[in-house]
Amino acid sequence: ENGPNAILLSDLSVQNGYFSNLTEFPVLQMLYKQGMLIPNHPNNTGEKPLIIGSKEQVKSQLEYLYRGNYGLTNKEEMKQAGLNDEEAEELLKIKLKFAFGKFEEASELINSLYLHQNKEHIKNNVYIERVDINIFKISYEYDIDNKAEVYSIDIDLNLYEGDKYPSPYVLGQYHIKRDYFSIVNSGEGDGWNTFKPCMSGVIVFQGRIYLIDAGPNISNVLQSLGIGLNEIEGLFHTHAHDDHFCGIISLMELDHRIKYYATPLVHLSVMKKLVSILDIEDETILEKFFDFTPLKDGEWSNIDGLEVKPIFSPHPIETSIFQFRSLSENGYKSYYHMADIASFAVLDNMIIKNKNDIGITKERLKKVKKDYLIPASIKKVDVGEGMIHGSYKDFLDDKSEQIILAHTSENLNMKQKMIGSEVHFGSASVMIENNCDLVFQRASNILKTYFMQIDDNLLITLLNNPIEVFNPKTIIYRKNSWIKYVYMIITGNVSTITEDSILAGNIGVGSFIGEMELLSSNQTSFTYRTESYASLLAIPKDIFINFIESSKIKNNYVKLKKRRLFLQSSALFIDFLSGKVKNEVANSLEILDYKKGDIIKNTRSLLVVHSGEVALNIFDSEIYRVKKGDFFAEEKNVNNVKTIFTAIAKSDVTIYSIPFFAIRNIPMI
Repeated sequence: ENGPNAILLSDLSVQNGYFSNLTEFPVLQMLYKQGMLIPNHPNNTGEKPLIIGSKEQVKSQLEYLYRGNYGLTNKEEMKQAGLNDEEAEELLKIKLKFAFGKFEEASELINSLYLHQNKEHIKNNVYIERVDINIFKISYEYDIDNKAEVYSIDIDLNLYEGDKYPSPYVLGQYHIKRDYFSIVNSGEGDGWNTFKPCMSGVIVFQGRIYLIDAGPNISNVLQSLGIGLNEIEGLFHTHAHDDHFCGIISLMELDHRIKYYATPLVHLSVMKKLVSILDIEDETILEKFFDFTPLKDGEWSNIDGLEVKPIFSPHPIETSIFQFRSLSENGYKSYYHMADIASFAVLDNMIIKNKNDIGITKERLKKVKKDYLIPASIKKVDVGEGMIHGSYKDFLDDKSEQIILAHTSENLNMKQKMIGSEVHFGSASVMIENNCDLVFQRASNILKTYFMQIDDNLLITLLNNPIEVFNPKTIIYRKNSWIKYVYMIITGNVSTITEDSILAGNIGVGSFIGEMELLSSNQTSFTYRTESYASLLAIPKDIFINFIESSKIKNNYVKLKKRRLFLQSSALFIDFLSGKVKNEVANSLEILDYKKGDIIKNTRSLLVVHSGEVALNIFDSEIYRVKKGDFFAEEKNVNNVKTIFTAIAKSDVTIYSIPFFAIRNIPMI
């Protein structure tokens, strides 16, 4: 195949909640699809892919590529994940066979060009220079008729305010049910498929939402399915290749820590890759974003009623396939998710003949084949073929009730169609029917966490109202509309829209619309619009006001109202924060007043300017001016490092001081 031979890196590894430098698949395309790395391939001419960028970004990418290509590469790391010497030795031999006998440093596979402030020569009279942060000029210089000619183009890699990397495919809008146990198809493509999302899955169990893998464009995928990011209960992770991994950053921007389920091997492999691409040294910082729950390979675990078993799958990096099941009146209903498996033909060629060979033992291969062919109610199988993926041929005699063929960029051929099914994005397979109203139950649970001190009998007053389903892109309220209903978001995605793009954001599931404004102006502060199908509990305003007054929480509500409305005017508190979390933050803060010229000293608190301005100085030089809605002192809170700034009130200032304990478990903050 043809393709590029060089990649220009962004100066910024993350922009607007997206990874900017995901070079793994472009590099894999060069090494494997183009054949630069494959032994005896006609394109293996000695030319290597070229990565261009700042020294920091290049070094970060080389480590990330190394981890993406090989995962864990020595026995010490594998033992850190709980393997003994014999198990680590066996896994190492399998991985080395996939790696053609050697774990090559990324620098051996890829050429690098560090881009400093000067113009650098790439090759063949093509030059590049950095003009500004993330802005570059590429030029081509040549002589024609003894006259020098220069052609150039400017490249701007910045994502500006509100910008997003677009999804390569257009997805429809779906309103998935919150079933007792169902499997929703969220992708069946591979990393090369430009028309379909990568192979993944959504498990709905007792109305809760679980993801299998976090691939590219996950925000677009979930929005198309009508799933709010805040609805996600947990993530089951198969492995760390980008087509199953690179959406993970979207799960780091919520108001709660996502439950992360994986074997210790996969977990360690993923975390080492993640710290590489984020260029951070302390792996423990990731515990601020995820609630890690280890699963034992080959053993069933009970996750709030859903039974799950990860099973080892031979692959170039640490990989698990997953079995899920739940008991119904007719016995177990099971789903088997088999992403990134290897074909039997590939594995047969890896069998160890001598003790010192690298590869897979006959005993291990026998078990792998047996594991792959375990019957299930529904089995989703990687049939991507090639050197590291599965084949439909291996499932000709599979006894599963339904086999879904996935993980490919090609259309299924006639032979494949005789073996397995195709599923379309957004389709759901109901394993166990729902005989109770789980959406209503979810609404009840949200209200109980929101009004923890209120008697259940009073909450029924709020619950005894209709749940309305809004179509995507529907305006719920325009700005300055009179409030007739207070809406509570149960499922889906809702955004706030205002002239000030900084304050435009997303409202998390569990939030109220109109609740704060109802107790003041009775007019909405924003335009509220659905971005997907959304289920909202519609509470008439008089019922809501009566509830607040009769439950004797009005005084506290009025206090919270002023604080909440201000927090909502700060960009830090816009996206995906539920009303419950905003209330907790508002309740915890302390209001501090300073006179002009006062030095503002900070303990373990995040300081948000409510009115006035604060100068951040180094010695006598003003470095930054903090204005209304902006914040400072985060370096001491997040990283626990001594601040280098002196904060001075440039006018009379009112500050909201938010203690660290109130925000430390809010990943988005």
